[in-house]
Amino acid sequence: MNKIGGTIVTIDIGTSKVSLIVSKVNKFNKLEVVHVENKSVDAVVKGEILEPYKIAEIIKSSLPQLEEKYGLKIKSSYANINNKFVNV
Repeated sequence: MNKIGGTIVTIDIGTSKVSLIVSKVNKFNKLEVVHVENKSVDAVVKGEILEPYKIAEIIKSSLPQLEEKYGLKIKSSYANINNKFVNV
């Protein structure tokens, strides 16, 4: 896991929304969620991203706001697309 006090940004792409989650690693080396931002989207059907530009635009517009709000420089994030139709 990241160092204590470190920040982790997660992007969860779902069927009806994109969630951006900011978490901090506490002194017990556990994640504490400090912010969740949900943006509605209709670009995913049965696990398939039909309109990737919509997803990209949401992420592109939201990350700078999170950076400013929390004084971060986001260089990377974890992404999640979870559905029974997704094959990797």
